[in-house]
Amino acid sequence: MSEGKNYDWTGVWVLASIHIAQTAAAKDVPKAYKKMNFTEQLTKYKNLYRIIYAGDYINRAIFTNSELIDGIDRLTKMGYIEEKESFLLTTEKLKNLYEKATAKMKSVSLDTSLHIFANILQTRLPWE
Repeated sequence: MSEGKNYDWTGVWVLASIHIAQTAAAKDVPKAYKKMNFTEQLTKYKNLYRIIYAGDYINRAIFTNSELIDGIDRLTKMGYIEEKESFLLTTEKLKNLYEKATAKMKSVSLDTSLHIFANILQTRLPWE
């Protein structure tokens, strides 16, 4: 991932997972996820396991420590996510871009959301 351009799939995956982890639907995380081991750098986030759960739902895979650390670092630097009271959340900047992209839609599918995030991060999804 570079600064602002050509984010790869992992950036889209991390961003979409954080976006989903903020919703009420992501609050109940199966116990198996909470048994997974991640570095202290990641476990400081109170919603880490919600993010992991959302990421597994999106990609049918579990993030590695390095995928999460790199994605969080780059997305934070670009102003798309932030840490608030030990939670990783999307910023107003991202929320505004997402709302603009979905303004005329009655509902937004996961696939549409992934395309929106890929567009924001100026990349393509792996299956395109």
